[in-house]
Amino acid sequence: MRKMLVVLLFLLIPTVLSADTVYMDQAAWEAAVGTWQTEDFNDATLNPGLMITGQEVSWPYGGDYAFSGQDVMWGQVTDTQDGNYTVSFNFASPIVGFGGLWDLAGPGGPGTGLCVSLDGASCVAVIDHDYHGGFWGITSTVPVTNVTLSFDGQAGWAETFELENLQYSSVPEPATLILLGAGLLGLGWTKRRMGKA
Repeated sequence: MRKMLVVLLFLLIPTVLSADTVYMDQAAWEAAVGTWQTEDFNDATLNPGLMITGQEVSWPYGGDYAFSGQDVMWGQVTDTQDGNYTVSFNFASPIVGFGGLWDLAGPGGPGTGLCVSLDGASCVAVIDHDYHGGFWGITSTVPVTNVTLSFDGQAGWAETFELENLQYSSVPEPATLILLGAGLLGLGWTKRRMGKA
């Protein structure tokens, strides 16, 4: 039994200690998170438990460029003498995945990308300035309730973006984790019993 617990801990520890992962392939991100919710920005009402704040944000916004004719979220982050403006996505329940379709190249702004921070930590990843309708997402091994976008470039400039179909994945329910653990223990017990026969 002790050996089984060691094996179980060995399987779970890498998940806890591994780094955040960035995805540019939507199908791979969806496979990694399993289940997710989508905010399509088709109206002014956001999904329950989601709040977006920032000096320069608007939705629904008639998309331009890569999202012409679609309702999107428009935003701008700056680092100017007038202030350092960010855009924050706040979640009532912790999430482990965040992504969507981004257009930074179309809306303009001389920035070099968006710096992505999780729960107030320093920049963990950057959405490049040349994204033009492509998917960008991140998964976190530590559940978070805040994702903040800030300017990643020369002071005094701005980065404008459009976001279509924000996707986010909640933390798996404790019951799911308990079932997974019970399944692993059952497999180990069965293997041990078969080994003695």
